[in-house]
Amino acid sequence: MRFQRIPEAQLPAFEDLFTLEDTPFNELNEAINSAPKKAKASAVVAHVSKKAKSVSPDRAKAIILSLKTLLGAMDMYHVSTIQASKDIVENALKQSTKLNSEHAGRYEKRLLSLLGNPHLILPSKALSLLTDHARTFGTIRIISDMRPVFGEDATALPHAWMLYHTLHFRCNLTKDAEEDIYIALDTADLREIEEAVKRATEKQEVLINQFTKLKLDYVTPDEVEA
Repeated sequence: MRFQRIPEAQLPAFEDLFTLEDTPFNELNEAINSAPKKAKASAVVAHVSKKAKSVSPDRAKAIILSLKTLLGAMDMYHVSTIQASKDIVENALKQSTKLNSEHAGRYEKRLLSLLGNPHLILPSKALSLLTDHARTFGTIRIISDMRPVFGEDATALPHAWMLYHTLHFRCNLTKDAEEDIYIALDTADLREIEEAVKRATEKQEVLINQFTKLKLDYVTPDEVEA
C-alpha cells in the first residue's frame, strides 16, 4: 500500500517540518532523542517544548502529533519507513505551494530520521497493539435502580421492590463511531466483577515485578495515549 494524500489538517505540520532551518530542526530532533522512551505523546511534546527553544510549542506539538498519526498508519497498513517517507514527500509537494521539489531529498532525509526514532515509534506501536480490536474501551457506568414487583392484581400496591444494577459500557468501534452495551447485574455479579478486576491488577503487578527483575523494557496501557 502507498499513502495517496496527506490529510489537510496535517499538511501544515509537514510543511513546517520540511521548511525549518537546519538549526531548529536539529534542536527538535535532539530534543525528541532526549525524551523518555516510554513517554506519552503529550509528555514528549512538553519535553521538546522546553529543549527546542527555537521551535514554538505549537509547531512542535503539531509536528510530533502528525508523526505519531503517520507511524500508527504505517503500522496498521504495513508501510515501511522508506516508502512512507517517499509517499509523504511526494504528496506534500503536490498539495503544498510552500515546498520546493529541488529539496525533496532533504525532506525525505528528515522524515527518515524522525520516523526511525524509538521515542516516537514505541508509543505509536504500543497504541496500535492496544487498539487492534473490533471494540476498545470508552467509558463505563453502573446505574443502580429499583423496580416494583407486582402480584396478579396490577391495581394493588407492589409486594416488594427489587434492587438491581445496570452496567453501561460505551465502546469505540472507530474514531467516530461508538456502541452502547447494557448488562443487568445483581449483587453477586458486582462481587464477581470486583474479584476479576482485583485478580487482573495483581497479575499485572506480578508481571511488572518480573520484568523489572529481568531488566526487560515494558509498557503498560496507562503509558499509551490515544
